[in-house]
Amino acid sequence: MSVITVHRLVDDARRVTVQQGGVTADLGRVYNDADLEEALRRAGLENASEVLDDPEAVSWEGEGPHVWGGGQPRPPGTPVRP
Repeated sequence: MSVITVHRLVDDARRVTVQQGGVTADLGRVYNDADLEEALRRAGLENASEVLDDPEAVSWEGEGPHVWGGGQPRPPGTPVRP
């Protein structure tokens, strides 16, 4: 099973990495749940929305699950402030 890590919030974004078979891939920075799901989909995980709340699949570092810029949760698809 892949281990997905959503790293601490830095400058309104969180870095995402996936570890599988001893190899860690950096998927880049994401700004909300929709961005996260898209990055995971591009990495080959079609059911991303179903695993985001699974602590065995996703490790949320720092602020906790679904917390984005300003320390406040944002619903998926909410635009990031300019």
